Amino acid sequence: MADPGPVVKTRTQIRRRVLTWFASRCRNHQLKRAEKPHSIIRASQDAGRPCYEAANSAGRGEWRSDMSWQTYVDSNLVGTGFVTQGAIAGHDGSIWAISPGWKISADEVKKIIAAYTDPGPLRASGMFLNSDKYFVLQVTDRSIYGKKGAGGVVVVKTGQTVLIALYNDKIQPGQCTNVVEKLGDYLIENGY
Repeated sequence: MADPGPVVKTRTQIRRRVLTWFASRCRNHQLKRAEKPHSIIRASQDAGRPCYEAANSAGRGEWRSDMSWQTYVDSNLVGTGFVTQGAIAGHDGSIWAISPGWKISADEVKKIIAAYTDPGPLRASGMFLNSDKYFVLQVTDRSIYGKKGAGGVVVVKTGQTVLIALYNDKIQPGQCTNVVEKLGDYLIENGY
């Protein structure tokens, strides 16, 4: 039997092998997405409009009668910790789901929706939610950003809904924006 020859490993080969081993160990011990608290969708306690369950759950795309828009507000907006109050409304101004203790009138929502076509009045007079005035910072085709003191509001329009989220002084505006924009993307992908 012939001698295969000496096995010579360079420093780079050894380092690559060790890093690969560590990377595989880290990957195998991370929490799965469904185990992370912000990705768990809890069953709603009250009735509402049913919706498709989250894309990360086992039965994707199945219609679930126990899911509601309130679940999205409670789990996917406020439940992340980056939104203090949230609401989902239709383009007609009707409130589909809202955080407990927060009141938004249909007129306030209609003025926000009108700002997507003509932002002038909203920029001039400000955005009102629960009778609180927010200074409008930016209006785009999809989003409206407002500020009141150290807190603010993020509004995202999808095909059928308007997501409204408030944040306080303990939350960075970018964190709130990221949560609301991602939920908006998810709803757009699913036809809402």
